[in-house]
Amino acid sequence: MLVDCRDLAVTASDAEAVGRFDRTVTSFLRHSNATPNDLAATLDVDPSMSLALAAKGFFQKLLGRRELDAVANQALAAARTSLAERGGTPRERKYVDALAACCAGDLTMTVVRLEEIITDHPIDALAVKLCHAFRFVVGDAVGMHASTARVLPQWGPNVPDYAYILGCHAFGLEETGQYDAAERTGRYAVDMEPRDAWGLHAVAHVMEMRDQPSVGIAWLSEHASSWTGCNNFAFHVLWHRALFHLALQQHDAVLELYDDHMRVHQTDDYRDIANAASLLWRLEAGGIDVGSRWTELADKAQARIGDHALAFADAHYMLSLTGARRFEAAERMLRSARMRSTRFDTQSEVLEVVGLALLEAVMEAGRGDFDRAVELMLPVRSRLKRIGGSHAQRDVFQQLFIVAAIKGGRLRLAREALAERLAYRPQNQWAQHWSSVLGDSPMEQSSATMAM
Repeated sequence: MLVDCRDLAVTASDAEAVGRFDRTVTSFLRHSNATPNDLAATLDVDPSMSLALAAKGFFQKLLGRRELDAVANQALAAARTSLAERGGTPRERKYVDALAACCAGDLTMTVVRLEEIITDHPIDALAVKLCHAFRFVVGDAVGMHASTARVLPQWGPNVPDYAYILGCHAFGLEETGQYDAAERTGRYAVDMEPRDAWGLHAVAHVMEMRDQPSVGIAWLSEHASSWTGCNNFAFHVLWHRALFHLALQQHDAVLELYDDHMRVHQTDDYRDIANAASLLWRLEAGGIDVGSRWTELADKAQARIGDHALAFADAHYMLSLTGARRFEAAERMLRSARMRSTRFDTQSEVLEVVGLALLEAVMEAGRGDFDRAVELMLPVRSRLKRIGGSHAQRDVFQQLFIVAAIKGGRLRLAREALAERLAYRPQNQWAQHWSSVLGDSPMEQSSATMAM
């Protein structure tokens, strides 16, 4: 029986295939742009390696593109064939079961199956990272933290890829509000492994939530090498830097990052569009002219009107469409989402209970019907975590609610939301500004330009 770098049994043609798969896992943990090539090299050596086939399926599903479902299903079928023809370990069979749940759209069961692997094999780095990723997709911050907390006692510097698991743990700590521990853990992870972009990003999140933009810029500048060689996750790290500059009202720096880095390739990856759309919305809400930048985002969003792979992606596609004033396309997207919400899978449920109201609220706010936007968001605002993503990513919709309440004359609601925000982010300049404006002369200044 062959074993991987963590002494876990692997069914494969030879040691070369196992070694190449080890490199694939490390590349995935690193968010490296080499991950697809490393996986392809593994399958070149052993086209029937069930673990590599399962990884291929999961990687396709995490891209959040409906057209890639066929590729994921093909990987699942090939993995099942491999298990039937050459056999496999119980761990490998659970990977295939987890992928089957994922391909069926049941992300809850996907996480359950991955957790079963982790329970039996706590140092399985791929299972830990995949579980972390899918919990992130469904907005389960408590689960992210608990999952890594359970396995960390079995890890240590002697286990390959330990730093990357620490980086995951740091992010779970941050998303559950444990900022001191998150920063300490994330810094330790990056010190141990400078290429841990996820750990670097966890610390940046802490600085975002503590409203420390200058500290955040210094941190990202000091560790720029951490995302060298990253895939498009590098654009997300730069998005964090742009938010820090935005908080300091350094708008030229924000637009330079946007044009020369974040959107230099104008990809249609939903994560890149989310970065861009949420940043443009913040700029416009602050009175900054973004020119024609919405156009290319809206073109890409319009091409995905019927996709609905992830409610998080849908919400940012809607931001893009309304930013470009394409309300007919926005209406079509909303109709398509309503049809999708009747299916029986995780994302359809998310659309039904949260997503539809959010999509319509974004559309109505874009149209200028702020009162309607507020009414739509009121029942779902406290449940926005269901769409997935981080607190920082979902914050654009919390800001949209407050701005809509102010512009719609719902000033008591706006004050309550601002007080809530300042209770857990007392240094937040955005909330301080609006509280000051409303306190000074709310009726006359409710449409004042937002200071970022």
